[in-house]
Amino acid sequence: MKIIDDVIKVILEQAKKDAPIESCGLLLGKDDHVTESYWMENIDHSEEHFSFSPKDQFAALKYARSKGLKILANWHSHQLSTSHLHVTTRQESLPQPSEVERIS
Repeated sequence: MKIIDDVIKVILEQAKKDAPIESCGLLLGKDDHVTESYWMENIDHSEEHFSFSPKDQFAALKYARSKGLKILANWHSHQLSTSHLHVTTRQESLPQPSEVERIS
């Protein structure tokens, strides 16, 4: 997956705004090229875990479709903790290996 620098900047700025809770959102684009970040409210309001509301997920899907984009992945920050797989993430997620490449 390729993410342009402008999208990375948007994500980092949003994570700073949301601190100390975990910031999260969706990566939108076409094929394996991310062109936009779509911020999502962390309804858990947690420093270690995030969840999206179904209503917000549906709104994001409608937005992406209106722009001719697809939801390619989600993103989230680790504000005050080290990166680790949260126990509920282990229980709720299927393995989805992917590669991320940063491009200018």
